[in-house]
Amino acid sequence: MTEPRAPEFRIVRGRPTPEEIAATAAVLCLLLRGGPPEGTGPAPAEPEPAAPGWLRPLPHVPAGAWRTVG
Repeated sequence: MTEPRAPEFRIVRGRPTPEEIAATAAVLCLLLRGGPPEGTGPAPAEPEPAAPGWLRPLPHVPAGAWRTVG
């Protein structure tokens, strides 16, 4: 009787970082195992709004304004 082989994948294009490879492997393991662990809820649809006063519009700076400074 032969032992079952662990699933394999290979990088076909690009130069992923070790973190990207680890993230890909984690997602593949979750998919093979049957999805996310029990007890994890869905991600929130929208982030909480920022407190008033935290966001303000940036001043308009015309193109090429850096040339007129100094």
